[in-house]
Amino acid sequence: MENRMNVPEVYEPKLPKKVAEYVAKKKAAAETSEGQTIWYQCVDTPHYWAKGGHKGCEQEGTLQVEAVLTDPNNEGALMVTFEDNRLFTIQDSAMLPAK
Repeated sequence: MENRMNVPEVYEPKLPKKVAEYVAKKKAAAETSEGQTIWYQCVDTPHYWAKGGHKGCEQEGTLQVEAVLTDPNNEGALMVTFEDNRLFTIQDSAMLPAK
C-alpha cells in the first residue's frame, strides 16, 4: 500500500556501512546491559548466593560463592549483600566494590 506521495508505507533507509555497524553495536550493548545478572546473598548463610532476590540457602537456585565467582558467564555481574545491600561486581573471579 502506498500513501499520497507514492512512497511505500514500509520504508527502511539504506545506511552507510559504518553507520549500520555503529547502530548494531549500540543495540547489542543495550541488550547486554538490560540482561545483566544480579546475584543476591542468601539470608541465612552468607556463603550462598541466588538470582532473583534474597533467599534461604536451602531454596532452589542457590549456589556457593565459589561457584558463582568462578563461572565465566558471571563476569561483570552484580552481587548484592543481604545486611547492608552493598554492591559488588564480579571481575576475574573476585568481588570488587561497584563504582
